[in-house]
Formats: sequence, structure tokens, C-alpha cells
Amino acid sequence: MRIRAYRGEKSVAEIVDKSYRNLNEDSRRALEALLVERNPELTKLSKLKRGTLLRLPDAPEVKAKQGRGSGDPEAELTDQLLDDLKRYAKVLDGRYAERLKEIDEQVLLLKDRTFKKVVGDSPDARVVTEALSGNLAETQKATKQRRAQAEKLLVGLQKQLAERKR
Repeated sequence: MRIRAYRGEKSVAEIVDKSYRNLNEDSRRALEALLVERNPELTKLSKLKRGTLLRLPDAPEVKAKQGRGSGDPEAELTDQLLDDLKRYAKVLDGRYAERLKEIDEQVLLLKDRTFKKVVGDSPDARVVTEALSGNLAETQKATKQRRAQAEKLLVGLQKQLAERKR
């Protein structure tokens, strides 16, 4: 019996099509039924998480597709983890970029002439504005550091997984 990871397919038929080749309609239906029998979680496909291991039924009259998903389960999981880490790194970097942009906008607001006119020459307003500017600078620096640390960590994890795959 082979195993493969669920990769977000929309139907059991799609999983079967990606896992086997040279199927006629009868073989496809039979394999779909066997697949669901061996993996009851497929009845609620929308709730299934990516990376969930599926037990593929053996079908001697049908050849399994070669390549990703048909070989070593550890290599397949490693590939899945690498893909997930890359996606996560991209999302996380986008969030850091968004946060840094928000900070930049707030800094610009504090430097804006109109803002300064509204605040006026009040000593209290000046103290608050200076404190806000200082806090924003610290937040910006800390955010950049966390972004760099996260990137370094994720790149390191990807390298470890890539080496393990060899």
C-alpha cells in the first residue's frame, strides 16, 4: 500500500486521477470507492488539511503514476513542508511589509504641516508628538529585526529540509 499527502484536491476523483494512470471509468469508480473506504476522512474533503496522509489502495491492473506522491513518504512530506514554508515565508514577509508601511505613514503624519498646525505650539502636544516619534522609531527598528530573524529562521529550516531530502 502506498501513501501520499493530500494537496488540496477538490474531489476524490481528482486525487485518483493524480495518483493513477491509464484508468478507464470502471477502474476510476472502483478506486474512488476503495480510497474513501481506506480514508473515511475524504467524505469531508473541505475540512481535510493539506499534508494529511492518504492510504492509496493497491490496484494490480492499474499502474500508479510515478513522481511526486508515489515514492518515499518522507520525501513527499519533506516536499510538502518545503512548499508550506515557502508560502508561509511569503505571507509573513507581506505582513511585515504592511506593518512597516503603517509605521512610515504614522511617521509622515507626525511630520505633516497640517498636523503641526492643528497641534499648535502647545508644550503638551510637543511632548506627546516627540514620545510618539520615539516609540514609532523603536517599533520600526524592532519590526525590522523580527523580520530579519524570521527570514533567517525560515531560510535555515528550508535548507535543513532540502539537505534531508538528498
